[in-house]
Amino acid sequence: MKQTLLDVEQLQIAYGTRVVVPRVSFSLAPGEILCIAGQSGSGKSTLLKALMGTDPALGVQGRILWEGQDLTQMKPRQRQRLLGTSIALVPQDPAASFNPVRSYGAQIRELLISHGRYCRKTFYEEIGELFSKLALEDWQRILKSRPYELSGGMNQRVALAAAMLLKPRLLLADEPTSALDTTLQKQMAQELLRLRELFGVSQIVVTHNLALAGFLADKTGIMHNGQLIECNETQTLLHTPIHEPTRRLIASVPSLGSGKPEPPSSRPLLVCSGLCKAFSRQTHKVEALQDVTFTINGRETLGIVGESGSGKSTLVRVVAGLVTPDQGSVQLEGKVLGKRRNPSQLQAIQMVFQDPRASFDPRMTMGASIQETMRCLLGHGNLEEVEQLTQLVGLDPSLCRRYPFQLSGGQCQRFAIARALSVKPALLLCDEITSALDVSAQANILDLLNQLQETLHMSILFVSHDLAVVSQLCHRVLVLHHGSLVESGPCGQVISGPRDAYTKELLSSVLELPR
Repeated sequence: MKQTLLDVEQLQIAYGTRVVVPRVSFSLAPGEILCIAGQSGSGKSTLLKALMGTDPALGVQGRILWEGQDLTQMKPRQRQRLLGTSIALVPQDPAASFNPVRSYGAQIRELLISHGRYCRKTFYEEIGELFSKLALEDWQRILKSRPYELSGGMNQRVALAAAMLLKPRLLLADEPTSALDTTLQKQMAQELLRLRELFGVSQIVVTHNLALAGFLADKTGIMHNGQLIECNETQTLLHTPIHEPTRRLIASVPSLGSGKPEPPSSRPLLVCSGLCKAFSRQTHKVEALQDVTFTINGRETLGIVGESGSGKSTLVRVVAGLVTPDQGSVQLEGKVLGKRRNPSQLQAIQMVFQDPRASFDPRMTMGASIQETMRCLLGHGNLEEVEQLTQLVGLDPSLCRRYPFQLSGGQCQRFAIARALSVKPALLLCDEITSALDVSAQANILDLLNQLQETLHMSILFVSHDLAVVSQLCHRVLVLHHGSLVESGPCGQVISGPRDAYTKELLSSVLELPR
């Protein structure tokens, strides 16, 4: 009989009287990596919370056996002693889980003290050894830094290192790659594999990225409506799925394609010439954009790709008029756009932000927010028009009466698109609008953008770190690196025959499902 480290038997999870996870059973062997995948709202993160036992709002029935001991029957203090020392969690947003105004060194020291593991004489030696093993060579600077002073990928790696300080035997990771660019996603997956190689730690990784599961996991489970509908060896599950929701999830995963053929119109709509933008930091200057020049034609979708910090979001904000360039110009249909734009220019270029929920007023219903935009730029706007827009983006008009917090991420994203379309723009700017969505919601948004472009004949500037997504949606692609434009051309040409070494590196980092 195969030895197990963790056995979950008929686990039921509820918030009050509402059961959100009816019955879940699975087991985990020492050194094994299990990925739990599924759509948003399927119960993945709730399952991790139940395993940790730190949320008093959760009602749990069934058994969670840790080396034969039932965690659900342990006293709170007894179970608390297991957390960190035997079971550790890496949250979805590691920067938010740390104190933003204290250095990492102070917080890691506090972690060790709370578990009785702190030794002043060996503290730096222990930290240096572990961080070096995890390729965090500049660990002295990291210990002096605060979370907001490091990138998302670096915060994620520090969270992994902090979790491993107490040498746990089980690591729970909640969406560890969801907000990372393509290169960092692969690096994070390799870090998780290295943890198993160095420490033999078992892992349960919650993700909506099945390509990550294919690269990382020994076993993969699929959750749907709170149920673990199937759990099998990863390669078996990906090649011979049993249930229809699993097949739909696999079919939604984007792969590198050849892009769309050139649109029928070649008339330039937007021309950006010699754009430069620098931001001053306390000790140095960051060149966010360096002499970037490009054109967007009518009815064209142009993709912009690159790692975090490459200048993608700065570029789209310059086009939107939210950031003023230090040098260069932005021309719309032959007219230079100044620092202050008139209503017709604001109407012509509309933006959909990366975090759609945060872009809405939380005190206004979705319908009222869209009406306000229409009144400001068009001088009119009624509920009937808003409901028609809502139907256009594939939503039930009754959702117009809800507030942002009452909607899912995918629904908020569709409302954000509806708000941008409400003023009939010639150019739609999309800044990482699919990065935090599960693959099903992502596929729906991409299909929606394709349909809207066909119907409304608008142009789209689509910013993403995901080359596979860009290759499904865009006609042409620009590659940014450290603020410079290093390569551009039709999607198929750039993907099949990249010229720049950086583009080749990006393409080699794309995690794809084995087909």
